[in-house]
Amino acid sequence: PWRMRRQTRLAFALITLSLVLGPCTTWAAGPFTLSRRRSIQPLLLLGSSVLSEAARAETIDLYSLVLRKKKKCLPTIVAGYKTLKNAGEVTDDFIETKLTKMVKYMREFGDANRVTPEYEDDVVKRLKKEANTFKAYAIDKEYSKAMKTLEKYRKDVPFGVGVFEWDDEMATLAPE
Repeated sequence: PWRMRRQTRLAFALITLSLVLGPCTTWAAGPFTLSRRRSIQPLLLLGSSVLSEAARAETIDLYSLVLRKKKKCLPTIVAGYKTLKNAGEVTDDFIETKLTKMVKYMREFGDANRVTPEYEDDVVKRLKKEANTFKAYAIDKEYSKAMKTLEKYRKDVPFGVGVFEWDDEMATLAPE
């Protein structure tokens, strides 16, 4: 029984190792005979293909992510900015109707503008903090501070596909 458990543990360890190594599954361990090796090889190949599919599914294409969020979020953010700019103050109507959605999209757009694939890098943290600061100034009706925070938010978006200006046309915001 002890020897059988050892072989089972070894087989389990080899399967686990093959899942971790992915495409490097054509090797087989020494203790297995040819018949055992042939019987376990399909399992090893199946495990590696499942793992590689999972790895591809988890890969983040930051360029595409920023483009999608730019198309989704920026029209609302820019419209909110223009509403504030035209009114010249933070109005109760703006706070009640547009502020919550605008801040939500500011956070979402900031979340997509990562410099690294890590979920919370410094740029993401800074942009989310600026979105929260903008919300606090808008609720307190501090127009000049809110507008400065929006401009700082725009300037802190990292260089690349996420960069925008307040007077950009929303129809040509992101390339097809």
